[in-house]
Amino acid sequence: MQAIRLQSGHSWKAAPGCHILLIDGGAVRFDYPSNWIVRPTPKYVFLFDQYPPDDRCLLAVSWRRVPIRGLALSTAGLLAKLAPMETRPADHRGEIIRLFRPPLEVSWIETRFTEPLYGNEVSTRISVARADRTQAVLLLDYRRGSEFAADQMWKTLMDTLAVGEYIEDATSGRKVAKRG
Repeated sequence: MQAIRLQSGHSWKAAPGCHILLIDGGAVRFDYPSNWIVRPTPKYVFLFDQYPPDDRCLLAVSWRRVPIRGLALSTAGLLAKLAPMETRPADHRGEIIRLFRPPLEVSWIETRFTEPLYGNEVSTRISVARADRTQAVLLLDYRRGSEFAADQMWKTLMDTLAVGEYIEDATSGRKVAKRG
């Protein structure tokens, strides 16, 4: 992952106080607070509110292209299958929330659990987002006392999330090469 220098007259517009994260040429794109730390790996991108171990909020993002047969199940259906697979036993599991901004379909759920080792309460929001044949899974973990920062991050994420909007030239932001 790299920061790029934008052309003058580019069409990118980030929310106030935010940067834009563009993953894999447009597989996933969203705004995030400009003071957060971004750490990419080949399969995931991690964003932290502070450097670990002092972080209180962590966002993990994965993405992939799905085969046509993978589109048969809605994002809510996928989430309903994913959420129970969470390895941390939930003290509370919320209802699935759905968002449609065609062609984007997003479903997410919030759970709470207590860390067995330290006894800290942690909340997790798990989201499955899909547009066309590109799918992303986003997971936001945050500790008690960080609800405001997590809520602000989640609202910005959901308001600006784009999946499968591939960009031909990221320095200008103008040319969408394909959807996928």
